[in-house]
Amino acid sequence: MKKTNFKLEEARQLIKPKISLEEFKKMLNKNGDNFSDDDIKEIRDFLYIIAEIDFIMFREYIKDKEEQYLATQGEANIISMSKNKEENNDYLKSA
Repeated sequence: MKKTNFKLEEARQLIKPKISLEEFKKMLNKNGDNFSDDDIKEIRDFLYIIAEIDFIMFREYIKDKEEQYLATQGEANIISMSKNKEENNDYLKSA
């Protein structure tokens, strides 16, 4: 697996604040289940870890795609846009 430069702390800052334990308990127990408070905290924390990992991997995927795209663009060539050779109206054109 490729090492990422994106820090875990940066991911945590971009992910929404954690759902309160009480709100999460309501969601988990709505079908008649009865999870303990410790189980609920452990499940919530695990899901946030998964979200952080997914976010980091998504950022790396986008970065790789951008690098691949730029690599396929080729080098820039200078073309003259002037009929008069003494004027310097050169522009960059990507190949």
